[in-house]
Amino acid sequence: MMNESRLPPAEMKSKIKVWILFFIVFVNLIGFGIIQPLFPLYADRLGASPEIITLTIASYSIGQFITAPLWGRLSDAFGRRPILLISFTGAIGTYILFGLAESVGTLFVARCAAGLFAGSISASYAYMTDITSEADRARGMALLGAAFGMGLIFGPAIGGGIASANLGQVTFFITALVAGGMSLLASLGVYFFLPESLALSDRQPMKRWLPEPKMPNLDIARARPILSLLIVLHILVMMSITLSTSILTLWVAYELDYGAQEVGYLFAYVGVVSVATQLLAVNRLTRLWGEWRLVQAGIVSMALGFLLMGLVGDAVLLAPALTLMTFGSGICNPALSSLVSKEATADERGVLLGIYQSAGSFGRVVGPLMSGVLFAQVAMIAPFIFAAVVLLPGLVLAVAFAKDTPTTPGQA
Repeated sequence: MMNESRLPPAEMKSKIKVWILFFIVFVNLIGFGIIQPLFPLYADRLGASPEIITLTIASYSIGQFITAPLWGRLSDAFGRRPILLISFTGAIGTYILFGLAESVGTLFVARCAAGLFAGSISASYAYMTDITSEADRARGMALLGAAFGMGLIFGPAIGGGIASANLGQVTFFITALVAGGMSLLASLGVYFFLPESLALSDRQPMKRWLPEPKMPNLDIARARPILSLLIVLHILVMMSITLSTSILTLWVAYELDYGAQEVGYLFAYVGVVSVATQLLAVNRLTRLWGEWRLVQAGIVSMALGFLLMGLVGDAVLLAPALTLMTFGSGICNPALSSLVSKEATADERGVLLGIYQSAGSFGRVVGPLMSGVLFAQVAMIAPFIFAAVVLLPGLVLAVAFAKDTPTTPGQA
């Protein structure tokens, strides 16, 4: 392997950009991680039912579903950097609204607004594809996944430490204020340290601002069977993940009597597993197996974790179940993102990743909506069992299409 000190200047600059982006995404995700595990407990304290709580969780993805393709088109037209700045600034406002919320209705509005401003996700992935070669694409996507995971280590731990056992309005406001501070730091990082990645020659002029009555630019996906399959797989994977994670906080609170601090540490553990997977496993496994086999292995691991969660009666099986779930999603999602990026040319990556993100948002809407009903009306373990069932058609599709479109190991 070439010594990094002897890398060509252009490649060295690319590596520096990768790590700057990693740090910015990590800081922003700390804020997200602070609020995420505590939000259901606070909504429960305000008197919301499990169905309403998961509906409010889904409202984030509803907002994201509406605007994700637009953010992608904007980033292709004006560059990634402005979208990151607007998104992080919007996040600051939504965290302040979270902290001031004294009703479930206000929480719903704040959550939905956060989704509307979630353009940083697709913009970050588009930025990463701009600055990495196809050979390094999976590793770059894995680094972004690790930034998400690290944010979900430190964020929940910080939030749980602040809230402790007394999750009242004042402590929730403090956690929201700290979360907003993280997004402020991320926006300053973009402004001062992150240069634009999309060349003027690669930009795609905006033909219209208002969204079409159908999902924008969906014809691009329809014309490419593999891309359409990847979008369907993303929907199924996101639906299964959110079926379980949207109800996890309430489940451990009701079944295991966990409080805010325990919930924060539990989500921090999930973050540790996610980071270890992204940094230590994804690149090696991609080069060994290729992306398609990684998708298949990830689906199997998640399904086993969901089924094991259905057997959990105490804390003994909780860690193994969460490990399988997190490891599976940790290897599956970067592989899917990498495959999508390879279907796109430089001037359409933002659009395609926006469509891909919007499709995932659709899965993240349906999953929580089903989860709350299953939890309250069927059984507390029902969301986990159904999450495993949802993955079965995804596994069949991944195996069938992989035979026609193999990824050569070592070249992913």
